[in-house]
This record gives sequence, C-alpha cells and structure tokens, in this order.
Amino acid sequence: MLPASVRATLARFSNIVCGVSLIVGCSSGAPTSLPLGSVAKRHLPAPGQPSRPFGYALLADTQNNVIDVFTRTGKLANQITNGIIAPSGLSIDGQNNLWVANNQNALMFAPGATSPTRTLADPGQLPADVNAASDGTVYVANFSSTDGSQYGPGSISVYAPGHTKPTRFLHDPNAQYDDSVTSDLAGNLFTTINDYTGVGYVDEFVGGKQSGFKRLKPAFSFALTIRMNDAGDLLVLDQIQQRITEFTETGAPTGIKLKTSGNWTAFALNAAGTTVLGAEDSPDSFKGILSTFPRYNRLRRFHLPNMGLIQGVAFAPVSK
Repeated sequence: MLPASVRATLARFSNIVCGVSLIVGCSSGAPTSLPLGSVAKRHLPAPGQPSRPFGYALLADTQNNVIDVFTRTGKLANQITNGIIAPSGLSIDGQNNLWVANNQNALMFAPGATSPTRTLADPGQLPADVNAASDGTVYVANFSSTDGSQYGPGSISVYAPGHTKPTRFLHDPNAQYDDSVTSDLAGNLFTTINDYTGVGYVDEFVGGKQSGFKRLKPAFSFALTIRMNDAGDLLVLDQIQQRITEFTETGAPTGIKLKTSGNWTAFALNAAGTTVLGAEDSPDSFKGILSTFPRYNRLRRFHLPNMGLIQGVAFAPVSK
C-alpha cells in the first residue's frame, strides 16, 4: 500500500476538478535512446536560486490556496492568495520572478508582487511544476490531463517566449504522471515521470524538443521533485524511498544522497548546494523543513497551525 503522503499527492490532483477522474490505462511505445554524441553540450543551469543567504522560504499550501512566505528565521512575512487555486510546484527564474504551477494555469509573480504579473493558460491539464528557461521558454509539467487529449495524461506544456497559451507539447508515451521539470542553459529539459508500472524515471528532452526525448537510466519507487545545482547535477526526490539522490546530467550517480525525514512531497535546493528546503508530512502535519545537504541536519521548521498539504517549496532572495 502506498504511504499516506503518496496517496495525498495523487488525491490532490484527482480531486481538483469536480467529477473528473485521472486517466489510467495502458500505453504502448518505448523511449528513444540517443547516443551520447548527439547530446547537446552541457552548461550550468540558469541562475535564479540564491546561493547564500536566501531571503525567504516559500511554501505552496495546496489545500488552503495560498503561498506562505517565511523569513529565514521562520517568521511568516506574507501570504500570496490572488489567483492561487490548488498551487503545487514553485520555482524562481533568473530574474527572481516566482512561478507557480496552479490549477489549469501557471502564474508568474514579479519580485515582491502579490498579484500575478503573467498568467499562462493550461486548459485541460493539472499542472504539477513549472520552469522558466533562460531563453524565456516556459515549461509546465502536467501531472495529468482532464480532457483526454492526445498529450495526456502526463505531458509538458511548452510556451514560446511571450506566449500565454501552449505552443507545443512534449510527452513520454509511457508516462502516467509528470511530476516535476527543470532545465539547463543549453535548453535541455529534464522531467520526473512515473509510468504505468509504478516505476519512476527521469526523462530528458535534448534542446527542449520532442525529437530529443530519451529516458535516463536511474529508476525510482515514486519520483517527485527534480532540481539542478550550480554544478549542473540533477537531484531527484524519491518519496517512497525517502531520499534525495544526486546524478550527473547523463544519469550517472555521484554518490551523494540525502535521507529525508518522513515523507517529503517536494524540495528546493539553494544554488550553492548546501541547503535544502523540504515539504514534509510527519505524518499528518505538513510543514517546511530546512536542512543541510548532503548530510541531513535539520536547521529550522516553517509551519502554521492551519497549514494544509504542501506540494511546492522554493528559496527566494530579498526583493529590492
């Protein structure tokens, strides 16, 4: 039986739209394997996550429709509610804008803003995470599809710079759920998926293109958040195994692992790679846990008495 937090993750998406069920079925096809020689030159990830110290810890409360903004000392500094409906993945781009994977859209908040600066429509999809690449392209990982589209249930909506509606889609034919997404400066896209057999993987779309689709070697029990550090390494949260593991962009393990406390539903990593912010269910009270990396050493808790299910976390600098 899946842990309670995994069931809560699945329920969070299946219950957002009344009367809509997740699409669960069989899928054919296999990921394409590309030779290493065809992979684009690797670069460092786009800037955006402050190295040290960070200014704020942001937690997306899915049940209460709010983004809680905490200071470094754990004090609640602000709450963002305008336009927020069942938020999940959070990310900060190179201009320090906050991106929120929201219900059937993605929202951008300029630094310090409490109302959306941009809204990217994602009709018929249930977004789980969002990433704004260095070239202005925005990628939204869709946990599932509600309209039975050919790109569902798990897919990535792609927004060309300046567009507010998807200009194309990326998809793994075996993906039941698309959970998280990140990219590097070369435009290579990485996403965590869980397939119909219940196994999690990392997919890469070289150059952000469907023709560059391939699956990296590592497998997970239930793959959730994927993030990249400033060395260009990928870090993946396996919720059932309760650990974050680091890999190179080719999928080779670096040997660095972080044993998480309880069942984490998401995490953020500062650019220096020294601190993680985890959304933890332990077991019925969802909260933010600030820890060191790679050796787990809890530093601080971010928590409110009425806090609900936390599905997204991010570090943010102090807005000027």
